[in-house]
Amino acid sequence: MALTDTVGGTQTDPGTGKPSENPPAAPNKPTPPKEETPPGAPEKYAFTAPEGQELDTSALAQFEPVARELNLTQEQAQKLVDVYPKVLAGVQQQQAESWQKQTEDWTAAVKADKDIGGDKLASNLGAAQRAIDTFGTKELKEYLDGTCARSLVNAAP
Repeated sequence: MALTDTVGGTQTDPGTGKPSENPPAAPNKPTPPKEETPPGAPEKYAFTAPEGQELDTSALAQFEPVARELNLTQEQAQKLVDVYPKVLAGVQQQQAESWQKQTEDWTAAVKADKDIGGDKLASNLGAAQRAIDTFGTKELKEYLDGTCARSLVNAAP
């Protein structure tokens, strides 16, 4: 039977008074788990475009530093690259729908306006068209066509 020195925590053999050769193991100390380091960001990402599409190099130039900062693996980053065209298409669709609604709202507002709409709409739109034809530059006409504003003028009854 070994005796334990309560101050130093060492055990001694009672027969010899010398320190025990087999000190007890530390009581109930859990073994720390082995940490597995995730693979993380590669030296250089090698992205492939989804089938039938091209990579947006400008978007990738902005995305790569963020992916590296987040320590994304090649596989994780590629998943985000793959979903980007779908997200972008959804955003573009929402913008187109919003623009369509805006132009419809403007058209309804013009038609309902008491000063330029109603019975006066045809003559006012005709005057607007003549002004555009007389004074409008090519650039103004292209701008109005691009914003759909000219479609209202052209829709004069």
